[in-house]
Amino acid sequence: MPGAAASTNYATGTVALRFAGMNPLAAWQRGGHPPNDCPPGCSSYSIKQEFEGAVVFITGASGYIGSVVLEQLLRTTNVAKVHLLLRPRRGQTIQARADALLQGALFHKVRDSTKLLQKVQVVGGDISLPGLGLSAADRATLLSSVDYIVHCAADIRLEADIQETLTSNFEGTRSVLELAAAAGHLKGLVHVSSAFVNMNQPRSSTVDEQVYPLKYGTQVVDVEELAQELLTMPKCDANLRADILLRRWNFPNTYTMGKHMSEQLVARYQAKQQLPVAIVRPSLVSAIAGEPYPGYVGNWAGPIGAGAAMAIGMFDCLASVASQPMSVWDIVPADLVASSIIAAAAAVSSGVAASISRATRSGSISGLAAEAAVVLGQPHPFSPAAHAARLQPAAEQQARLAGSPDLSATIRVIEVHGLKEPKSAAAAAAAAAAAAGDQKLLPAAGRAMSAASD
Repeated sequence: MPGAAASTNYATGTVALRFAGMNPLAAWQRGGHPPNDCPPGCSSYSIKQEFEGAVVFITGASGYIGSVVLEQLLRTTNVAKVHLLLRPRRGQTIQARADALLQGALFHKVRDSTKLLQKVQVVGGDISLPGLGLSAADRATLLSSVDYIVHCAADIRLEADIQETLTSNFEGTRSVLELAAAAGHLKGLVHVSSAFVNMNQPRSSTVDEQVYPLKYGTQVVDVEELAQELLTMPKCDANLRADILLRRWNFPNTYTMGKHMSEQLVARYQAKQQLPVAIVRPSLVSAIAGEPYPGYVGNWAGPIGAGAAMAIGMFDCLASVASQPMSVWDIVPADLVASSIIAAAAAVSSGVAASISRATRSGSISGLAAEAAVVLGQPHPFSPAAHAARLQPAAEQQARLAGSPDLSATIRVIEVHGLKEPKSAAAAAAAAAAAAGDQKLLPAAGRAMSAASD
């Protein structure tokens, strides 16, 4: 992320984010937590604190990345509950699949703890089905309880038929976004994408942390309309059309184009619904480097299978590898990917993610979301107008408690103290109005200040 760096204290789960050219007060004023004992120029948040007692919903938990995220949540945080989206498979029920997963080698540090395993709940569903295939009861449970959603599930076949790719990766993401938009108290949503969604950019170009629009010439493509067009065509026509688009936009396969389109869908929903979203783009995921034990691999996909093939002599020369043979493999350990996903979720819920986006002009939300916001007639999600709009209902309520119409003063106090300090917010609003010389509000100011000191 340009202009910012992060360091993690693994003992406490605290992440310090250092902003280039920013002092702690400036970072705080931009939406971060108040300055404490951080070094100059940094703002921090605690991952453990953000996940304390939280309810998490994970898609793709039976996959490699999702399973490592689940293991880390159980082992390193005090979440209250983790819901897993699973589908019956090969004659196994969803509960049987979950039990087999949790007794696997990856979970050897948590599988003997009944207390930890009881936190895991299974819901039946499938990302390729409308509404994730959730039952009405499971959907109601999630909407009323979920704090975080981690969307790892995807069809990772590189050259699947375009309709299959879009059904799972685009429409599945839409179902997750719609669930998030309806959730009662969502704190954070992480969409797991890929570092290769922008492979259509020119070779050796710099890819910033933003969502790049697809274009016909200078006209921005509406990805929802494009997806609908491809999904409603006859299968052979859709594949032919996709092949033309792949060549036009320089994508190597349907997977990268589908994931690229999914990111744009996330950006559009974020702008429209003001969702607390982060996009994480891992490159090729390899074996675990650290905990729960080095060398663990969850599947034979990507560099893991290729590395094994090389090790046993199946690739006897550089030309055997379907890649640039003299280039460095762009791989990342799975535990680092999972840690990044969890840290991103906590950064969103703590408010630090917004600070990073504004301070560095980077981040998925500061890219296409600005354009999507214009298209949808909404303010940019991190503009002052949008920020005030998000706090407007709470500000109105606290201002009424104080008998004051001064919403701006209330919003400023809510920014500092949060919504857990309604008396302080009410008192500040009343005091601000009284200081402005409104004699009619002096009694209300006195009552509010008295209530705040109780």
